Amino acid sequence: MLKGLFSDILQQILEAEMDEHVEYEKHGVEGNNSGNSRNGYTGKNIKARFGGTDIQVPWDRNEGFTSPPIC
Repeated sequence: MLKGLFSDILQQILEAEMDEHVEYEKHGVEGNNSGNSRNGYTGKNIKARFGGTDIQVPWDRNEGFTSPPIC
């Protein structure tokens, strides 16, 4: 249960970081013809004290978004 909660919270943090990076919320019309937009996800497996968990790291069209280091 803790593993799922950790994964969900981390996913929300990454989505918020992407919102800040591209300067609009997911599905926002401000992203239309903005020159940079969300462009999918990359799957990552991270290891934590309670075992490994999979997350989806968002990426942008210009490849300028880098996820924060995950400790």
